[in-house]
Amino acid sequence: MSELFFSGRIVDVIIGLILLQGLLGQVLVPRIIRLSTRDYFFTVLPGIMLLLSLRASLVQAQWLWISACLLGGLLTHWLDLWHRNHARQEFRE
Repeated sequence: MSELFFSGRIVDVIIGLILLQGLLGQVLVPRIIRLSTRDYFFTVLPGIMLLLSLRASLVQAQWLWISACLLGGLLTHWLDLWHRNHARQEFRE
């Protein structure tokens, strides 16, 4: 079990489960969730970037990779906020 964490594979499993959740949500219960694939992508991408920074840290990658993933998380979070604001403005019109 410790090898799963030290190798960073636990993060791969978590990312796979997140993507599987989105796929199952789109296929099995689209009327209940009411979240488009694009909206789901924008919502989970910042979290996936943070998980990638965790994975880089677990495998003791160079600090540059860790900080690049963290910066990617910040940028994708801003992209998600912009997308939500843009969608809200289209809804009002």
